[in-house]
Amino acid sequence: MLRVWVMALKTINILMLCLLIYNYGLLFSLAADDAANWTLLANKRVAAGFISIDCGMTTQSRYDNTGGLHYISDSGFIKTGINREVDSTYSSYNDDGGKIYNTVRSFPDGIRNCYTLKPLQGKNRYYLIRASFLYGNYDGSNTIPKFDVYIGVHFWTTIFLNDGANKIFVELIYTPSEDWINVCLVKTGSTTPFISALELNPLNDSIYTSSDGALLERARMDAGFFSNTYISVADDPYDRLWRGVPANFQQDWGSLNTSQSMDSTFIDRYELPPSVLKTVAFPLNSTIPLNYYYRNMGSSNTGLVRVYWHFAEIQKLGSNESREFTISIPGKYQSETISPKYLQPLTIVSPVITLINGSGIVFHITKTKRSKLPPILNAFEIYEVVDLSALPTDQNDVNAIMNIKMNYSVPESWQGDPCLPYVPWDGLECSSNDHNSPRITSLNLTFSGLAGDIPLSLSALTALTYLDLSYNNLTGAIPDFLAKMPSLHTIDLRSNMLTGPVPIALSKKVEDGSVILRLEGNPDVLCMSNPCKKKNSKKMVAILSSTACITFIFISIAILICILKRKKAVIAVAYAMFYHCLARYIKNAALKLESRSFTYAEVMRMTNNFQTIIGKGGSGAVYQGSLHGTLVAVKMINPSTHSLKLFRTEAELLTRVHHRCLVSLIGYCEEGATMALIYEHVTNGNLQQYISGLEYMHSGCKPPIVHRDMKTSNILLDENMHAKISDFGISKSFSIESTESGLNTKVMGTHGYVDPEYYSTERLNKKSDVFSFGVVLLELITGQSPIVKSNNAEPIHIITWTTPKLESGDIELIVDKRLEGHFSTNSAWKALEIAMMCVSSTAIQRPTMNQVLSDLNDCLAIEISQGKNREMDSHEYGYPTTDIAIPDTSIEMGPTARDLSYNNFKGVIPDFLAKLPSLRTISGSIKKEGRGWLNKIEVKFISYARHL
Repeated sequence: MLRVWVMALKTINILMLCLLIYNYGLLFSLAADDAANWTLLANKRVAAGFISIDCGMTTQSRYDNTGGLHYISDSGFIKTGINREVDSTYSSYNDDGGKIYNTVRSFPDGIRNCYTLKPLQGKNRYYLIRASFLYGNYDGSNTIPKFDVYIGVHFWTTIFLNDGANKIFVELIYTPSEDWINVCLVKTGSTTPFISALELNPLNDSIYTSSDGALLERARMDAGFFSNTYISVADDPYDRLWRGVPANFQQDWGSLNTSQSMDSTFIDRYELPPSVLKTVAFPLNSTIPLNYYYRNMGSSNTGLVRVYWHFAEIQKLGSNESREFTISIPGKYQSETISPKYLQPLTIVSPVITLINGSGIVFHITKTKRSKLPPILNAFEIYEVVDLSALPTDQNDVNAIMNIKMNYSVPESWQGDPCLPYVPWDGLECSSNDHNSPRITSLNLTFSGLAGDIPLSLSALTALTYLDLSYNNLTGAIPDFLAKMPSLHTIDLRSNMLTGPVPIALSKKVEDGSVILRLEGNPDVLCMSNPCKKKNSKKMVAILSSTACITFIFISIAILICILKRKKAVIAVAYAMFYHCLARYIKNAALKLESRSFTYAEVMRMTNNFQTIIGKGGSGAVYQGSLHGTLVAVKMINPSTHSLKLFRTEAELLTRVHHRCLVSLIGYCEEGATMALIYEHVTNGNLQQYISGLEYMHSGCKPPIVHRDMKTSNILLDENMHAKISDFGISKSFSIESTESGLNTKVMGTHGYVDPEYYSTERLNKKSDVFSFGVVLLELITGQSPIVKSNNAEPIHIITWTTPKLESGDIELIVDKRLEGHFSTNSAWKALEIAMMCVSSTAIQRPTMNQVLSDLNDCLAIEISQGKNREMDSHEYGYPTTDIAIPDTSIEMGPTARDLSYNNFKGVIPDFLAKLPSLRTISGSIKKEGRGWLNKIEVKFISYARHL
């Protein structure tokens, strides 16, 4: 008996082998037949609206593959990204259909980059969209990327490959509501998104219908073909990729095939490829069902699943033979009795099935009691429903901004939906309301090279509150529609070429304070009345003033010569006027030279051909230079669209704000692709190598500025160890309405310093800088890096390193060991308390920079009073020792209190303090006697109060 059983098994194995060989032979034969006509097929598919993109391929390249697809370059579908080739180790040039994996388009810049597909059939039609990926170590870093893919504003899937050789594709059946489809790759971590191929295939609108959302392909199996890979079959009219049966099912499944053609008189709406329908699977053990299970379903999107089973009887059944069966998904679905007809395709579709997150799907195909033959299965597909409930940007706003995009020079990163997914376009801010479409609330196109009239399409942005068109080449009159935009209250039109009067309606809004309008730097007359009565602009006044000064100099000299001997008093007056006018002329000339343009040749000379490098950042290297005998620092900006924006942002900010704790900008170079910024040289490097400027940016500037990259390497130290904040390339200037509420923007900064709340919500506010500053304080206190590394454990954040040590109550465990105990315990605890408040997990729990500065002054007072035998003279610590001076009125100061405490100002308390209209609090260490008008104002003297 055993011998018979062994012989039977051997016979079955031989039979299966023969069937497998025949199966492969059939497919190879079909492929060979199709290969003869692949060019014709490719042309037919292009005519039918197929879009097949080989990403990363050179612009003019194109080819037809053996699957009958005509591939073209992606250069016409996206403007960002760079073309790369995979490492030759991973090249699949000779593989059938593998050529698409030899190149990629990589996206190192920007958070999201979007392809725009415009299908021939337009909107409200069904399309199969496929994106393919092979990392292939194209960048030489051997770092497997992880990123998200979106369809329009809707999350599609996360891409994460097992290794560099792993080829994957994701498919979606999707119906667009517009005549275009945006496919966006979104950076979610530190790795760079990329793509190998992108394809769009039109479908029959009567199949794969889904009212619940798009359909994400999870499995598509040719059940009678035993293989663990997906293949493209030339006889599939929709180029669906079909996978063979994997090894773990082959031990329980058998396979049969036929050479007969399907019944041509029968219409199959799903148009299953004949090569797939001609093979079937059946259970080897006829007493049990044909079982299938798919693990880990419902984990990436909605958890809603739909299954499509495809059948066709391929055996001619005898009169006493029958085949009947049912399909069941335990607890979810039970079909009616199914009995496929000979060579006639039949598709059974399940209802939408809800799965518990992370669970799998199991189905059983079981023969009925009266069936003589086992159940069969030709093919099946499993799709997960993708949620499409996310709302795109308001259509009126989209139309308006698209009109601006088509008619003006705008950033190449303006792709896809203006507000979603993830982050808005550069220069845009959007409202965030989950129940309504996002609206564009802020538009910043400064330094964008705009020319011509201010576009009428702006008037459709009815939710716009902030508009910045400064530093462009706009011409013509200021349009009336700006006064009619209901939400607009800040308009910046500086440094354009606008002419004529400000419209009366807009002038009235400016006068009553409902609109802030900035017009400086326009060469022609702009006034707040109509018609203009005054013909003198500020620029003309300055020119006339300078001309008058020069003229007066020569006249004064002549007068002095004539009356030198007779009019000593007149001489004295004339000399005084001459001196004043000459001084003013020299001062104006010096101001023009403060921030001047240099040529590349001048930059090379001042750096001695870039001989000495003194620093390096994400945007470029910094070189030591010399300008007229004065040391300077020259930052060369790496050329890219992103760096151009950083260059202009930093140049604009540093020409607008001035503070002794901010690095001063001397000049710049923008010549072709060459960009450089020339700064004052700060002698002692940065704080990382060996802190009031940040508070000024938050409270002393209008509108406030958030640095976004506050870290020790961006705090420089001069020869007197004074700190100066540098590197403003990614800083954000807040509009008035977003000062407190924050603004939506892509996450930027340095790992370890980025505010976790900003990282998770992408909403930036001033407290984001406070968190980063708190990390800097912890570095100063502990001597540790933001990411603390240990030989015996995984790296941890400095906050995680500090927190358990706080519970011990021993400050010595926390403070930098190199201080060897030479510090005030009270001062150290105070500083640590400040730092821990700054790094609170939520912004609302953090202090403002005003409060931090005040608390640090208290901390310093404790250290000074307890001394620890350290000499605290003014020269060592660089405290100012001059009289209290009126600040430079050219700097825009906010209405907040100003703190001059813990310095060595001398002299009397000046009267002008009483005339400052908004001043409510004075904090200082003033040593002179006197009270007078001080009883009208709250005076906060931290020390020396007894002298008043």
